Amino acid sequence: VGAATEYSATLEVLSTPTEARIAFWALGCAFVNIPPTVSGVGGAHAGLQWMPLHPNSRAINWGGYLTATGAELPGSVSSLPSAPNNPNTRDFNWIAGRKYRFRVFSPAANTWRATVTDLVTNTTTTIRDLTCNATHLGSPVVWTEAFTDCGTTSYHCRWTDLTAVINSVPVDASSVYLTYQSVENGG
Repeated sequence: VGAATEYSATLEVLSTPTEARIAFWALGCAFVNIPPTVSGVGGAHAGLQWMPLHPNSRAINWGGYLTATGAELPGSVSSLPSAPNNPNTRDFNWIAGRKYRFRVFSPAANTWRATVTDLVTNTTTTIRDLTCNATHLGSPVVWTEAFTDCGTTSYHCRWTDLTAVINSVPVDASSVYLTYQSVENGG
């Protein structure tokens, strides 16, 4: 995928964890500059979380990091509450089996917003804005991060409708590839 100004994808968590461990399903991206005066200045991820510190273990996240230092990106204060008072991870009572559309885009220079739309109620919620000095998005990825032993629990999600906006034109993903973390690396 070339440099984009927007990424979006639909997530449906089909089954939830049965233990009090963290799970995260996210749409990730890099922040880049075009022309590439500095490429890969940062990265971020927006998605649903199974997080025991939040009500009903349900949360939503929009956070990111600077490539050069690993420091967290600054951002706006979310209108959503957060039981553990985490600026990136907010309380969000998502429902398993329901489709949620995530969208990452720039409403203003150096500002990157993530929203989520409940496709049953058609309600869009702004998660928050992140600040990163970048002109475009790159390296889209959707993933599951599971903080559990692979053989102890099973839960599933489905990603659909992967879309990028490139040169003001929406482009649907024509193909994707699947990877897993190896057992040797903790997968």
